[in-house]
Amino acid sequence: IKKLRKRFLLLDTKQKGTITREEFSSLPELAGNPLSARIVDCLSSSPPGDDSGGGVDFVQFIAAMDVFSNDVPVQEKRKMLFRVYDMDGDGLVGHEDLFGTMSTLIGPNCTRAHVEALVKAAI
Repeated sequence: IKKLRKRFLLLDTKQKGTITREEFSSLPELAGNPLSARIVDCLSSSPPGDDSGGGVDFVQFIAAMDVFSNDVPVQEKRKMLFRVYDMDGDGLVGHEDLFGTMSTLIGPNCTRAHVEALVKAAI
C-alpha cells in the first residue's frame, strides 16, 4: 500500500487528494496504449468524461490498480479486459463494440469502410 500511495501522490500534482482521468492515464501501465482512455473508464468509478466530480481518490485508485497485480486471478483480469471491449456495457461484445475498439486501435489512418470490413471479417 505504501508503494501505491507514493505512486498516487506523484500523480496528484495539484495535491487535491484525487487524480484526474488524464493523470490516471499517465501511469506506465497505461501510457502509450491506444485504449488507455477506455481502460481508465473501466477502472474508474466516475462516469466517462467526468473529471468534475473530483476524480479518483486513493481508495478508488487502490481498487483500480489491483487488476494489474500479479496476485489477482487471471479470471479477474479477463473480466476487466472484457469490460474494455464491451463498450456499451450490455454484457456482449457486438458489432459496434468491435468497431469502436478497432477504430481506436487503428486510428485515423483507415476509412470507416475499411474498419467495417475488418469488423465483418472478425465476426
